[in-house]
Amino acid sequence: MNINLTAPTKWSELTADQFRELTKTMTMHLTREEFLLVAFCKLTGVRRTGGDTYVDADGRRFGMEAWQVADFCERLGWLLEAPDYVPSPGTEDTYLRDMTFVDWWEMDSHMRVWVETGSAESLAIARAKVGMPPQEADERELLHLRLWWQWVSGWLSEKYPNVFAKGEGDGRPQSPFDTLNEISYMVRKAGLYGTPEEVATAPVHTVLRDVDAEIEAAKRMERELKRPRK
Repeated sequence: MNINLTAPTKWSELTADQFRELTKTMTMHLTREEFLLVAFCKLTGVRRTGGDTYVDADGRRFGMEAWQVADFCERLGWLLEAPDYVPSPGTEDTYLRDMTFVDWWEMDSHMRVWVETGSAESLAIARAKVGMPPQEADERELLHLRLWWQWVSGWLSEKYPNVFAKGEGDGRPQSPFDTLNEISYMVRKAGLYGTPEEVATAPVHTVLRDVDAEIEAAKRMERELKRPRK
């Protein structure tokens, strides 16, 4: 019998259901080998029935020697590395395209408070902004939400490097996002928006792109001013 087992090779290939199942597995306090074995079964759709015998999704029984299973599990080692993409735990993932700037800012702020302090109130607000249901989340869903937020934060930092650049001094992240008013003032001063309401209700990527461009323009001007004059 020829059994062709396939599995994702990176985080971005996981479906939302596969990701949820894996985050649930992450909370089970398994060893590295145990986790990879469970991941192997979940991602290939097979079930171990005992010894070296497995059953695939079509109910066909087949055997795999221990070294074969171990080899396949090792190929899933990327699961133990930082995710390169995490599906949204709430509504269909649109990379924040459908989120306004103020909704993103509030979600990000409350996520940060929840991660740092464990505030249940901030968690509830952040979950609502993401589109998760209001009922209490289990440990798996909370881990998913936290991983997703960390991925989104890293992705935005790469997409808008000037906005999320670390400042000098104490080494803590510094950016124009310390307050909503500060960001609103910056883009309105540049003539890009007329009122704070326009900034708040604009798509988050539009505002972040505008801020990133303004910071880059200011940096270019500063370099020009520092350039030696002949």
